[in-house]
Amino acid sequence: MTPKGLKKALSASFDNLLVYPDIRYRSLKKITAKYLKCGCENIVLGNGAVEIIDNFCSLFKRVIVFTPSFSEYGLRALVHKKPLIEIPFLSDFSPDIEGLEKKLRTGDLLILGNPNNPTGLRIEKNTLLQIYAIVKKADAFLLLDEAFYEFCPPDYDSISLFKKDGYKNLCIIRAATKFFALPGIRLGYACTSPETVSALSKIEIAWHINAFAEAAAPAIFF
Repeated sequence: MTPKGLKKALSASFDNLLVYPDIRYRSLKKITAKYLKCGCENIVLGNGAVEIIDNFCSLFKRVIVFTPSFSEYGLRALVHKKPLIEIPFLSDFSPDIEGLEKKLRTGDLLILGNPNNPTGLRIEKNTLLQIYAIVKKADAFLLLDEAFYEFCPPDYDSISLFKKDGYKNLCIIRAATKFFALPGIRLGYACTSPETVSALSKIEIAWHINAFAEAAAPAIFF
């Protein structure tokens, strides 16, 4: 269902189409940070979650995915000519921890859906912490795709869970596409360390978030 007040907010923002958005998106980052309960310095924005995934794939040596998973993970790796390493889920569709330990190397990007698409299964909290420990030990990076987060039971929030670690070697992506039913707005957002935010800022396209997406945020992040 379309969020209440969204049409009014978009109509009121029409004049914003006549000027460039704030290239640093300060207001949008502030609103998003409040919704995610993290700092403005931790926020990354994207033209949909896929843009964020694409930017990350460009930064690392290899891309690791558990299969089956969202097809764009592998496609983005191929676009950037990065080796793609696939690790099949176990018979119960849980992550193969032993297989990950054997294959993960320094400089790798592990992309993990939580909950996963297409299985719809969420990673158990202790398993996620175990995976994160393996990633940190290898000096790799965990990109946690939580586009379906709002549909999950309130057992744990990854952003709160990893706050004490400062989101080192980690980025948690969410999006307006699924829960807010706004795929056409193209608004992805993520929480990561300030150091990673800085690295991404060097490769992001200028003005990559449109004025309507920016205007939609106050109406949907209530």
